[in-house]
Amino acid sequence: MCTQSDIIDHILGERVNDELEAGDYLVWSRPVVAKVLRECLSAIYGFRPDLFAETRTVTLQRSSCLQSLCKDCAKIINIISVDGNSCNKIEEHKDENDDKSLDWMSCYFKDCNPPNKYWECNAGYDPGDWQPVDGSPCTVRFKNPTPSDRDVTATVACVPPDALTRDTLPAAICDEMFTAVVDHALFRLYSIDHKDGNNLELADKHWRAYTTFMATKFDVDFALLENNMVLTKRRIDR
Repeated sequence: MCTQSDIIDHILGERVNDELEAGDYLVWSRPVVAKVLRECLSAIYGFRPDLFAETRTVTLQRSSCLQSLCKDCAKIINIISVDGNSCNKIEEHKDENDDKSLDWMSCYFKDCNPPNKYWECNAGYDPGDWQPVDGSPCTVRFKNPTPSDRDVTATVACVPPDALTRDTLPAAICDEMFTAVVDHALFRLYSIDHKDGNNLELADKHWRAYTTFMATKFDVDFALLENNMVLTKRRIDR
């Protein structure tokens, strides 16, 4: 974990590393750098909101398939468990020639069938399929309604409402995305600082570093995501 103040200090330190002799003192003031950092975080959030997610436990509305979690979450990334059920059912495809078929996986097991543990889940409320609701990033719809006689809790991965305004930033931003945030901020700052003649050259250097990192990072992440989506569906089954 780190804070926005930590990243601002690092950005100002990078200005020294770039050997900027003078620069516009108004551009490099902390309030302006903080504003630019907010824009950079917003840009990353637009592509990868999951990097800002945290795990929360929420109480679901009774007798309803439609669940609005907007009080606790700005955006739902995933439903981890509902009423203690945390099993993801493996996709089944009847056509073994389907390139998404998992029939080939059975050959890794002794009897050419997945072991029973893949289908064992807790007893209780079964939400079935769930899907995000178009037009509301913090509302989901379950296949089966929640019980009417008791409260059911769900563990969700979601983006909190104050994700971009709080000082403390998530580990993913402070670790794997740190250089991207800094390079993006320096690109924006050098682009608006017109006091020294070499600033556009510096801005271009940081822009190329930012775009190269982001393209590589997203290519790798989405390749892994594509492989994972072949293996699981958005299901929490008993």
